[in-house]
Amino acid sequence: MLKKQIFLLMILLQLD
Repeated sequence: MLKKQIFLLMILLQLD
């Protein structure tokens, strides 16, 4: 679960 959240966070940062 935590890993999934980090993954999503990384994607959001890349979108910036």
